[in-house]
Amino acid sequence: MAECITRPSNAAAHPGMVDRNPTCCSKEEARAKKEAIAMAKAQAAMGKKAKIEKLATIEKAEKQKAKDMDCEADDPVGPLSQARARMSRKRPVEVDETPTKRMRCVVSGAPTVEHNKVLVEAKLATLLNESGESGSKYEGEQESEGETNTDCELEIDEPDMSIKKGGKKQKKGLLARDQSPAPAPAGVQEASPESESDTTLSTCLIYGSTIGNGPSRAATTEPDDATPAYRYGGFVSENSGSGQKTRKASETLKYKSITKIQELHAPPMPLCTANSNKSKKKILYDDLPAHTKDRFKKKVILLSLETTGALKPWFIPKDNVIIDIWNLVFGAEHCIEDRDIHCKCFLVVKTLIKRAISTWLHKFAETAVKALAAEFAQQGLDTQAGRSSFVIFLLGNIEDLLDKKRPFLWESVYNNPSARQEGIFQGRLVGQTFLEHLQIINNIDPNERVQEPPVSVLILAVQAVHRALLYSIMGAFQLPSDKRSAEFSKTNWGDYSLVTPCGERVFKRATVFLKAIKNLKKEQWTDIFKVAMSFQVTNKHPNKLAKEDEEELSETDSDEYDNLVDPRYNEKPVELDRIALAQ
Repeated sequence: MAECITRPSNAAAHPGMVDRNPTCCSKEEARAKKEAIAMAKAQAAMGKKAKIEKLATIEKAEKQKAKDMDCEADDPVGPLSQARARMSRKRPVEVDETPTKRMRCVVSGAPTVEHNKVLVEAKLATLLNESGESGSKYEGEQESEGETNTDCELEIDEPDMSIKKGGKKQKKGLLARDQSPAPAPAGVQEASPESESDTTLSTCLIYGSTIGNGPSRAATTEPDDATPAYRYGGFVSENSGSGQKTRKASETLKYKSITKIQELHAPPMPLCTANSNKSKKKILYDDLPAHTKDRFKKKVILLSLETTGALKPWFIPKDNVIIDIWNLVFGAEHCIEDRDIHCKCFLVVKTLIKRAISTWLHKFAETAVKALAAEFAQQGLDTQAGRSSFVIFLLGNIEDLLDKKRPFLWESVYNNPSARQEGIFQGRLVGQTFLEHLQIINNIDPNERVQEPPVSVLILAVQAVHRALLYSIMGAFQLPSDKRSAEFSKTNWGDYSLVTPCGERVFKRATVFLKAIKNLKKEQWTDIFKVAMSFQVTNKHPNKLAKEDEEELSETDSDEYDNLVDPRYNEKPVELDRIALAQ
């Protein structure tokens, strides 16, 4: 069923909104349509899978490319490394296995061990060149004293790759700040930071010590307090010393803990204010625009209820349908457009319509209970046991709520339970409940009436009667203790779905008779209206309707008990497709 409702007033103006019931297609056409849909879904799934594989391949290639770039960055070959290599080739230095002093060289800043070796050799060559004859004189003094020489120990730290251009660099454990520099021996010239090569990024510190009680001497002294190497831990960039903040030599580096221990407390409970317990303002008819209250009650509400009766069961009109109904009544005077669905006026209109639909559904439940009480009186059932037996007969299969074998749907069984079932959806209980809706919409202008049959109204009438019989199975209408589970609502009587081991399964409570009602013929709808309207006139004369029913009864029993085929409208009844009906 379509959401667009056809009326004589809008059929010519909106021909695209006219949506009749589609003609039934053959089984071959339906099968071909299903196969086409399945093929389209399969192609869409294959395309999605191919796209995912393509994205995975691209991502893998990007990761491999990034990995290769990282490997190349581990061993850079630039102007700096080339300068170091040239210097090492010009001034080769061989470290003697038995030097006159023990040296410890700490090198940092080279990216690999090979570069560290080149840096050591270059630095040693520079220092030996600067010291000149002082170094040889110092060694001669060492040998004359007859002291034992130690082996040269060369220790190279792992490279630190976190070099930043123009920034400073720090290394842990290089030199204790509180140690005073050892005095240089006579004749040894101190190496200044300015004499170092521009091709080096780090400072190499060489410490010397002698064995015995002799004075400790160093091949090179530490830089003075004014050098950036001392101010920033011995490792700085040569291009970044001019703009850096200096530190006094007397200041010692102090470490301060920034850890703070704070006790955590639970947040206080929010205080209840006076406005927190106030409910929202209830929307009333007075909230409508001026001079629209009366026409809204008499026309908009009735048209909305009639439109809801032509939709699927337990569905309410959508926003665009509500706007069409409003504009049909008020026109250009108070026109609401599609872009105004969030305005205050439309929200008020929608809320009032939904409230009216809720009251309309409650009327179905009340009318069904009253109709059952009237049927008990008409049948002359005074005892509770007799009423219980009659209710069980009308219900049919009590255990299965989705069973289609419901005798109360047939008109012929009320006066003669053993008669052939005729008059589907024309039972007296269903007709009286259906009459409630017809009385509500009786005042609608014929030019504004909905042309689609009230399928949802008939389904709701059947469900309301079914509910009244279920809660009267003991002979009197009695609701369970859980009132919410007994409400006549979409939650309790609408379709629902459950996930089973075989997949998701839809349980049809509201649409169990939908296909049978949609396939009703025009004359069947006419008789359903006649049966319902007859109770408006013959409620005071129940015997007259009983006599008319007795004349139309057949003496033969029906063999089509479980099929929703009315023999009154079919000379040769044909069994319906049970599988299609179940769907």
